[in-house]
Amino acid sequence: SVVAKTSCSEENDEWRCTSGECIPKAYMCNGTKQCRDGSDETEKLCKDMECSDASFRCSYGACISLKLVCDGVVDCVDKSDEDSGSCLKRRNDLPDDGIDDETRRKNCAE
Repeated sequence: SVVAKTSCSEENDEWRCTSGECIPKAYMCNGTKQCRDGSDETEKLCKDMECSDASFRCSYGACISLKLVCDGVVDCVDKSDEDSGSCLKRRNDLPDDGIDDETRRKNCAE
């Protein structure tokens, strides 16, 4: 968790939450609420964010690592990274690695 400061510094690349505390701008729209009131993770703030190719865009606009999508842990404030419909589609879109399910279960049990 971020240590809340009350005076924001443009030189330090900080942003003031609606609830008053300052957070590093890098923590805005990253899928995790750093501001007490969640003002760093709103659609209004995040909708115009540019996500890198290695990122997943949450429904409200925040960017998280692609590795965090459909991993069983909610990383987007709106839970869009764990949406059952898109996770099922994503699993079906994964390339077939040639390993059958029985072998996979056996290897997993070992």
